[in-house]
Amino acid sequence: MTISIHQSPDLVGEITPLLNAMREALEAKTQSEAEATREGVAGVKSDVAHVQEATQAARTDIATVKSDVDDLTTVNGQISTEVLAINAHTSTEIANANAYTSSELSKLPKSAIKNIYRGRTTYKNGETGQITIPTVNTKKTVVNLLSIVSTYGNYNGNAQERWGWLELVSSNTLQHHFDKTYSSTPHYISWEVIEYA
Repeated sequence: MTISIHQSPDLVGEITPLLNAMREALEAKTQSEAEATREGVAGVKSDVAHVQEATQAARTDIATVKSDVDDLTTVNGQISTEVLAINAHTSTEIANANAYTSSELSKLPKSAIKNIYRGRTTYKNGETGQITIPTVNTKKTVVNLLSIVSTYGNYNGNAQERWGWLELVSSNTLQHHFDKTYSSTPHYISWEVIEYA
């Protein structure tokens, strides 16, 4: 059995423009979406490039910071070494100063006076007037005549008042000088010898 299909020329003529219009609209939409996709992809690529640039900049900054930290660590180590050296030197100098001070202080006398000698002596006519004392440094010694008491003698029947003085004549000898050595009356003195350190 044979079936024949016959197209109506009018139907084809009416559908063709409609199909063409639909095809053109679909192509336009496809091209528009493709363009939007391409633009989106370009935007994403640009964003990725920016991210990569930022990442590289961050890596560079991190490397710089690490280098600075390493330098700071080195400087801190040097400072610590110098501080230790300064502290050690300071401690040594303080110890030396203390030792020197103690040594010098030990040389100082505990008192400005080294020795004091005192005595009382009686003299009569014909005596030398010398007093023997312990040896002293004559450059650092002072002699004090604390008191002198005498009686009146006479000369050719005239009363004579007595007087005298005392001096250090050597490192271990005092000399008492009389005004009238010819008098037979006694002469009393008290004296003091101070030797300084």
